[in-house]
Amino acid sequence: MIDDQNDEGDSSTASTLTTSKSLSKKSKKKSTAATTTTTNVPDGNSIHGENNSQKLTEKSMRNLMKQVTLTEQAAVHNNNENGPKYDEKTASKQEWKFWQTQPVPTIGTKIDTTNIGPIESNKSVDEIRQEPYELPNGFVWDDIDIHVDEQLQELCTFLDEHYIEDDGNNFRLKYSMPFLRWALCVPDWLKKFHVGVRVTKNSKLVGFISAVPIRIRVYDKELSMVDINFLCVHKKLRLKRLSPVLIKEITRR
Repeated sequence: MIDDQNDEGDSSTASTLTTSKSLSKKSKKKSTAATTTTTNVPDGNSIHGENNSQKLTEKSMRNLMKQVTLTEQAAVHNNNENGPKYDEKTASKQEWKFWQTQPVPTIGTKIDTTNIGPIESNKSVDEIRQEPYELPNGFVWDDIDIHVDEQLQELCTFLDEHYIEDDGNNFRLKYSMPFLRWALCVPDWLKKFHVGVRVTKNSKLVGFISAVPIRIRVYDKELSMVDINFLCVHKKLRLKRLSPVLIKEITRR
């Protein structure tokens, strides 16, 4: 988000103009330095190569993690400066239309550790919606086949362009095909958990969400659950409210 600055007026002195020019030059230098940074996520192949230039040394890994940390801190600071100022009390008074319909604790809820159990009771197969949730006009559901290289490459490109980035568009993750295949094809994975949304007219991928099976121990119980990841919607479609539909559909499945 860019904040416009007001002109100071025509009565500026010559010294002020000189200072402004020098500051402008410094700003240009800073802007030139603030180029977009793309961080490749290792796919595991380059680490074990014979070429020393391809190896991730301990020092280079430390430098990489330091760069990531500094970028994340800058993004958080930028969000805190420009974003809404919410504390828990203020946020609890807001109307969260989607999350208030989901089985999650509300803001400020005190958890009673003497009464442990599911927020929402498990449903039988017959109680679960059988048909996919309806998408806005012009969009259609499509499962992504991770073992088809063309579809996997399409997913990689989509995530590269529209997934995690900071407000200044200075930092984002670049996932390789081997990494995505490894991350999404865990033991007992299911194709129906790789949910895509396409444009009806040209089949362009504009939305994605995934789930992988996991086993979670909650106190003395071991439960079968899923880990949700890679929720992503095309930048130009963020106002279409596709994310809530993607979340509800992956939950249904």
